[in-house]
Amino acid sequence: CTATADASGNWSCTTAALPAGTYSATATATDAAGNTSNASAPAVNFVIDTSTNVTFDAPVDGALSNDPNLVLSGTAEVGATVVLTDANLGELCRVTVPASGNWSCAPTLGDAAYAVTAVATDLAGNTASAGPVNFTIDTGTSVTLTSPVDGAQYTDAGITIGGAGEPLATIDVTQNDGGAICSTTVQ
Repeated sequence: CTATADASGNWSCTTAALPAGTYSATATATDAAGNTSNASAPAVNFVIDTSTNVTFDAPVDGALSNDPNLVLSGTAEVGATVVLTDANLGELCRVTVPASGNWSCAPTLGDAAYAVTAVATDLAGNTASAGPVNFTIDTGTSVTLTSPVDGAQYTDAGITIGGAGEPLATIDVTQNDGGAICSTTVQ
């Protein structure tokens, strides 16, 4: 850009829109007599940064895990801050992206369904988001055996064995010596 200095010697000019990138700028002055100065030193370095990015790579959408310290990970611009937020719980963790561009964090999660969004904010203040990624943490299960009742005696060898368990869990009924009696899936 070109500018004319005011009576105090101050000047400024506005450039046309510069594309994103790294710049190194110097200035020269030409006075009314036609004398041109040397370039200003040192050069002023600056960056035009108009966007950023973030990916949410793990866990995959729909994942089911029994790990309460499940590692959440992805990629983003180096130096950006990535904040992971659950739709119901709010912020789960935040991390500054290292030189590799790979971010990760492992918040302590309870048994629940999660819908997590990753939002990256780069050093220039640009933001990008990924998600939500939906996953479930399930760290335990239980089963009860309600029939037959303890001590029952039957004349028919084909009896019904039942109880209660977590939906979609596979129930294996075994003898005390480990021999299989039957197996079913809780509906």
